[in-house]
Amino acid sequence: MNPLVFLLGLAVSTVCSMVGLGGGAFIVPSLIILFSVPVKTAIGTSLFAVMIATISATIVYAAQKRIDYRVGLLLDTLDIPGAALGAYLTLLICPRLLALLFGLTVILTSISIARRRENSPSRFRLTARAV
Repeated sequence: MNPLVFLLGLAVSTVCSMVGLGGGAFIVPSLIILFSVPVKTAIGTSLFAVMIATISATIVYAAQKRIDYRVGLLLDTLDIPGAALGAYLTLLICPRLLALLFGLTVILTSISIARRRENSPSRFRLTARAV
């Protein structure tokens, strides 16, 4: 195993746990570009690595009492079947299209975050309060 994989995991998990990202936006392209991992394997590997990192970050955030469990559970009601459906659909989509969809998702998410004003009220919070 290439030792750079360990450094990549440390760097990505550190930054992503600080900013609330899962890490896939960094891990997937790194595995594909730096280590020539096939796109479908890179996605699955990233999800596994992120799951482990997320558990440890969640424990720390829970100890700091910085988790809104109600909102988290509301999100998970559709996250779980959506994740299973997404994993299944990767079997049906060609790797090239999957890579394109991944890239577009990262670009659109980045633009959305960059355009959001720091002090503007979050639509998510307003929606969560209404539920």
